[in-house]
Amino acid sequence: MRQWCARPIAPVSILRVLIIVTGLSLIGVWYFFLSLRDAHWETLVLTITTNLLNQGYSHILIPNFVYAEAAVGFKDPDELQDHQLRISTSSQFFGQAKVNPTVNVDVYMEQELERRRKNLNRVCQRLRPTILPADKNYTDLYHRVLVSDKYKLLLSYIPKVSCTLWKNLLHLDTRGPNNQILIKRLGLLEADEIAWYLQHYKKAVFVREPITRLLSAWMSKLSGITRPDLQQIWEECFKREFVPLVRGNRDGSAASSAKWLNITFAELARYVVALGPNDTMDVFTDHWLPQSRVAHACHMQYDYIGYFENLAVEGPYLFKWLGAGNEPNFPGPQPSKASAAFEKYTQQLPVSLIRELFDLYRNDYEMFGYSINDTLKTITGSCTWLR
Repeated sequence: MRQWCARPIAPVSILRVLIIVTGLSLIGVWYFFLSLRDAHWETLVLTITTNLLNQGYSHILIPNFVYAEAAVGFKDPDELQDHQLRISTSSQFFGQAKVNPTVNVDVYMEQELERRRKNLNRVCQRLRPTILPADKNYTDLYHRVLVSDKYKLLLSYIPKVSCTLWKNLLHLDTRGPNNQILIKRLGLLEADEIAWYLQHYKKAVFVREPITRLLSAWMSKLSGITRPDLQQIWEECFKREFVPLVRGNRDGSAASSAKWLNITFAELARYVVALGPNDTMDVFTDHWLPQSRVAHACHMQYDYIGYFENLAVEGPYLFKWLGAGNEPNFPGPQPSKASAAFEKYTQQLPVSLIRELFDLYRNDYEMFGYSINDTLKTITGSCTWLR
């Protein structure tokens, strides 16, 4: 039987072993600390920086774990803190934005507003011949423009983009005999007055991801989820056109003899697609016609373009941007029912209909910097079309 003989270990070998053990220990400690700060580094990857803004990125997907990380209190390197804002993006509707207290909102908003203005101007230069109003009907053109003499502001309101909130905020001090809010509309003024206001007042508009806005209109007006009384009113107003167009029955009155039409979201989507972007605009259709048309985006030359998804930040900032010393009490973040239900209802739509909706709202996506790919990924789980 062979005997193994022990040989003395050289000092150099002992040194090598000690170096290896020490190195492995340091690596273990390093990975331990990295695991504690995973959320921090993930946040840095998703942070909006000046470099990204300069490259033209409008949105970065920021999932829920970032909000949890922000609450813990981790801080980013000093060079990033001035250019960071946590926002809800065009397609990831996880509720209203939450802002890290270390964020310099002024820096971010000035850069972002400039980027949005430039983007809108660029798209308008390309599309201008096809989208400008054909006439000078001031009542129609400026009907949805609120005039606030207090803030020296013209605000174009878009239905389903917090328009009721803006009507209340801008006209709190203008009350009628029965305490009703008196709204001053630009379109009801004389032509010379309109020209003066357009020259001397700032112009602002808030916009929303287009398909979510359509879903919000369906949920509040036609689904009966929130107001059954509104459902009946709205169905009554356009059932004669809707039924033959969507349900294929030429006799709209016979097909709608039941108390409720119970229009589904998919049916509303098919209806607005069939009518197209150039349908007559009224107090009903302005809830789903393209926002670029409702707000006359290429005609107004907006100074301030705000996002509904980030209203908790960009709403109050509007008054700071205006230099208002007496800012109104802006309400806190409110959950959006349409945002919460977005995936549930949009995933029921056929791919062909989703394509048609994107075509209908293409100008909105391009003019206001929303991402079709982001929205598509939320609906289908992929940035490519399903077969």
